[in-house]
Amino acid sequence: ANPLGIEDVTFVDYSVFPNPTSELLTIDARETIKNCSIVNSMGQKVYEGNQNQINIANFSKGLYVLQIEFENGIKVTEKIVKE
Repeated sequence: ANPLGIEDVTFVDYSVFPNPTSELLTIDARETIKNCSIVNSMGQKVYEGNQNQINIANFSKGLYVLQIEFENGIKVTEKIVKE
C-alpha cells in the first residue's frame, strides 16, 4: 500500500464487443474514455473520437487496431475484425 493513499492504477476493466463486427463496435469500461482511434492495416488512422460506440459499417473488411486512452492515463490496444 502506498503511504499517501494513492494507488498506482495499471489496469482498466473494459471489454470491446462484438468482435468481429460488421457495424457497431461497443467499448464497455468503468473508466471514462479520453480518446480512442482506429488504425487500418496500412497504418492510416480511420477513426478518432471518445465515443463508447463506434460505427464501422463503412470500413473495408479486414483487421484494424483500436487504441483506447482512458482519463486515468491507461492506454490499451485491441485488434478488431470488420466483417
